[in-house]
Amino acid sequence: MEDDSNASQLMAGSKKRLRSQVGNSDDDSDKYDIMRTEQRPNYTAQLKIRKLDREVRGPKVRLEHRDYKVGWVAALYTELAAAQAMLDNVHEQLPMNQNDTNLYIFGEIGVHNVVIACLPSGQYGTAKAAIVANNMRWSFPSITVRLMVGIGGGAPRERVDLRLGDVVVSTSASGSPGVIQYDFGKTEQEGLFHNTGVLNKPAEALLTAVTKLRASHDLKPSQMPSILAQMKRVIRKDVNKYLHQGVQNDRLYDAEFDHPKGKSSCDQCDSSKLVDRSDRPDDDPRVFYGTIVSADQVMKHGKTRDRIAQEHDVLCFGVEAAGLMDNFPCLVIRGICDYSDSHKLKDWQPYAAATAAAYAKELLMTIPSQEGQLSAPETIEIRRDLVSPERRKRILAPLKFDQIDDRVASIKKAHGKTCDWITRHPKYVKWLDSKYVGDHHGFLWISGKPGAGKSTIMKFAYARAKRRPGPNAAVLSFFFNARGGVLERTAEGMHRSLIVQLLETVPRLQGVLEDREIRDHLDANSEAERWSLPLVRDVFERAISQLGSDQITCFIDALDECAEYEAQQMLNFFEDLGQCAVQSDTKLFVCFSSRHYPSLDIRHKVKFALEDQRGHDEDLNLYVQNTLNYRTPWQETEITAQILQNASGVFMWVVLVVEILNKVIRTGRIHEIEERLEQLPPELSKLFAEMLGKDDDHMRDLLLSIQWLLFGTRPLTADEYYAAIVSGLKPVFFHETDPERVVKQDFENFVVNSSKGLAETTKTKSKLAIVQFIHESVRDFFLKDNGLKTTFPDRVITEGQCHEQLKECCHEYIKACSLPTISTKQSVHPKTYLSPKALGVSLIGKFPFLGYATTQVLYHSNAAAKMAIPQDQFLEEFAASLENWIKLNNLFERYKTCHYTSRASLTYILANRGLDFLLKANIRRDPLIEISPEERYGSPVAAAIDRSHFRAAEILLLHLGKTMANKHLRTKKGSTLLYGAVKKGLPEVVELLLAAGADPNDSEAKEDPLHHAVVQGNETIVKLLLFRTFCIRTPKASTDESKDQKQLRLEANYEHHDPTRPSPLHIAVGYGHTRIAKLILEKGADADRLIAGKPPLHIAVSKGDRSCMDVLLENGANPDQCDSYGINVLRQAVAKHDLPLARYIIEKGADVNQLMDGVPVLHRAVFSSRYGNGII
Repeated sequence: MEDDSNASQLMAGSKKRLRSQVGNSDDDSDKYDIMRTEQRPNYTAQLKIRKLDREVRGPKVRLEHRDYKVGWVAALYTELAAAQAMLDNVHEQLPMNQNDTNLYIFGEIGVHNVVIACLPSGQYGTAKAAIVANNMRWSFPSITVRLMVGIGGGAPRERVDLRLGDVVVSTSASGSPGVIQYDFGKTEQEGLFHNTGVLNKPAEALLTAVTKLRASHDLKPSQMPSILAQMKRVIRKDVNKYLHQGVQNDRLYDAEFDHPKGKSSCDQCDSSKLVDRSDRPDDDPRVFYGTIVSADQVMKHGKTRDRIAQEHDVLCFGVEAAGLMDNFPCLVIRGICDYSDSHKLKDWQPYAAATAAAYAKELLMTIPSQEGQLSAPETIEIRRDLVSPERRKRILAPLKFDQIDDRVASIKKAHGKTCDWITRHPKYVKWLDSKYVGDHHGFLWISGKPGAGKSTIMKFAYARAKRRPGPNAAVLSFFFNARGGVLERTAEGMHRSLIVQLLETVPRLQGVLEDREIRDHLDANSEAERWSLPLVRDVFERAISQLGSDQITCFIDALDECAEYEAQQMLNFFEDLGQCAVQSDTKLFVCFSSRHYPSLDIRHKVKFALEDQRGHDEDLNLYVQNTLNYRTPWQETEITAQILQNASGVFMWVVLVVEILNKVIRTGRIHEIEERLEQLPPELSKLFAEMLGKDDDHMRDLLLSIQWLLFGTRPLTADEYYAAIVSGLKPVFFHETDPERVVKQDFENFVVNSSKGLAETTKTKSKLAIVQFIHESVRDFFLKDNGLKTTFPDRVITEGQCHEQLKECCHEYIKACSLPTISTKQSVHPKTYLSPKALGVSLIGKFPFLGYATTQVLYHSNAAAKMAIPQDQFLEEFAASLENWIKLNNLFERYKTCHYTSRASLTYILANRGLDFLLKANIRRDPLIEISPEERYGSPVAAAIDRSHFRAAEILLLHLGKTMANKHLRTKKGSTLLYGAVKKGLPEVVELLLAAGADPNDSEAKEDPLHHAVVQGNETIVKLLLFRTFCIRTPKASTDESKDQKQLRLEANYEHHDPTRPSPLHIAVGYGHTRIAKLILEKGADADRLIAGKPPLHIAVSKGDRSCMDVLLENGANPDQCDSYGINVLRQAVAKHDLPLARYIIEKGADVNQLMDGVPVLHRAVFSSRYGNGII
């Protein structure tokens, strides 16, 4: 212990001395700067710290799992050996979870801690690779740099001079992922080859490092030869097989020539079938960047290789990588060990593995460390502690939503001692027993019939777990609610709720918000766009991976109240999470509940049906005994038995039947109990019909009640409900709500009476009393089981008629309210610029339904219009009192920016709200569409488009026509709507605006839509813009144009901008958007035009983008075109000694007799070759 203490003191002193040497002070700001190495990397200082670490600790270092930031996966033992030979220092082994079957090697390269894993001996393919990657991902959650390094088969062709030992890196010039997944058929003959998808890209930061290294290789020689030379000192046995195997053994045969069957070598292969290739000046490996194909089988057929390589611009074939890219998106680095044909020998495999490993090492040496020191768990914690809690609170705020946990609050508590059995149930106990996690992966699934009591027992289990969480445990929940808002019934709402609960319950996990990829995304997006569903899932997954010894238990209720496809996607996510949790020994337990849903399932789980459980039967019996008003022991025995038999385990049926029988008992008609019980149907839906059809009293109340509960936009509060029903029944007699005349109990009684017992008042977490059906099965009865027809057989009731009735309720209520004088600048919301006390509180208190009626009357009118119910008379009345409605709307609108002025037109309001059916009807009534400068968007068209109401925008533009639409196509700030649609990536809106006459070449516009579309790489929008503008003609081509074509060019000329601003073609080439560049060229763009001194071809050459070079040269680019310095691309190639590029340019017609430094360019090349640098 004393030695350890001395070592720690010495280490601390050494690091302190070093920091003083590199100029860091001891104040807090300097400490913070050291942590933020991505902003201020000091590579030399980091290496010095590592050296001191080794001096103090000895040659071997023992770190923690979270200290490893680089994950390196190999497939073969030769690849593993090459990888290990790259390590500057080997670390001690770490203890691993028993479920992680990987074997790891730990070490460091430069300033990076690296963990290397290899596939099991003799096993390869995407499935095995996926298992290895998953294990690594969960055992080492801090990994940010992911590499798959090994060997592959090359795909050489005319312009791709690949040799054995060269390296291919998985990048794509077109911007798409560099790894394509394929399934092979019989690849040793013509066979099948089926593309099954393009896989995830590695992290952007890693691709940036590749770009940096690639640029470095253009300026100075690669370090790979020296790295390989150092490797020879590490590998002491059979080192020769890891060296270059000699040019004479590098044989590329014609694709048509297959290897003789049964021959173990190529010594007897016909040498005349060898492809003639020029000698290289040295044996150093070259690096190529492009697409790699990955599959489960090895490519062994030359003709198939060439066909696929040509079709998909492939450089290399391999296996395993596809298994990594979805859950372990990595950079794939392959050393070429054969040519993917039948002449496949293993002699070059060790050397190819070594060259790939050497490139990986050189790449890592260009990346600065993400943390300032060798092993700094304390540094990570300090860095995260320095992040402002207020900032984290702001980051999490957009995840929260109204009613985020209202559903669980609205579920009634278990009756008496019912549900107590669940925590003692053998399967429940097994679910939480870590001994069985390997069997069920932490999942319990409770299924049951509608109304069986699933939500009640889930709430009980959740509350019990919450009350007794145990040490280092957190309990989360989400109860889906089909009757609630969008986020209450969708998987997105569930994920948002769970991540908020998790990060607030376990604050240390908020550190995942500072993971670089997460932080960059959050910083780059606005608050409204910040939390996409994929990001929420990613953050949740990262947080779970860092639980350590903590335990998380989740209760997720009513999966059947979420859309089926969303529910299945959510289950797939949890199933993957459970698999990884098992492998990493993470304590994650999830309990689901749902109706019996055969199409929803997961493989590993503990499951039981609620109605089949003995404890549930006992609960039903206990409830009947405690609530049925028995008069004799005989009743208690016989009636109870009959109820339980008919119930078939459905708790809701028992509750309703007991209430019906108690009413009979209260009348004293004891002799009718048995008869009444026999009359009650055992099916829940038929019981609802029985309850509704027992009398004809207050049927209008009932119909209105059902309509509001089915088609209201949100649940109404009890006082809103009362006012809504009354306004629909007797609006003439409606008066202000007087607390002295109507009390809370009156509202609740009215809810039960008007709905005939099928609705109830429940309390939300915010203490609001809302009205809803007693169970979701009631909604199903009306909407799915034809309950409206059963209840009202003499009436035809459609959804449109229901919305029409609700609209009338709202409209009549607004008209019946006796309102004081209101200004359009007043608001009831405390967060806006006026206090609600002056007006809002008293107004809501007197007219509780006014808020809903004002904000939703137009919605219900539009829904009725959608069902072909005329709204012309309503629109006339509404327009006459529009100013009054605007005043009311502004009272109830929270955000000032969404207020309307008193001059807002009805057309503007309808467009802004996307009420397209009403809008169409209103335009027939009032065809004049005017711009309102005082409104937020000015034009109704702009209001519709900005709020993504495309159908409304289309209606307006079609009505306006091209002549009138022009003045509506700008925002108030002068920007064009076309540019806004392009920026948002909305091709349907772009097409709509172009059809309406939007001008992409608007000379008064500040922005250029085509430029932005090209930068985005949005091919669909570029096509639309180019089609509209027709041509981008050069002066020399204008003589071939017809009169009409010239007129079009004058109307739509993209070459009007100043010569220093990039043209669309320059942008497309610069961003590597080959297909877009081709589209632009086909419309007549000048392929040789100089912008900022460079033609497009020079940009493509400088980026090494052969695809763009092909497109430019095929469309008339001059290979001899010089930049503003008089340099052309052939001179560039000769100066860089780039043989393939020089040959390529010469083949495309470059002048070989041009002068370079006073001598012909070919002479210069030959002269250079005499000194070992030539390309000829």
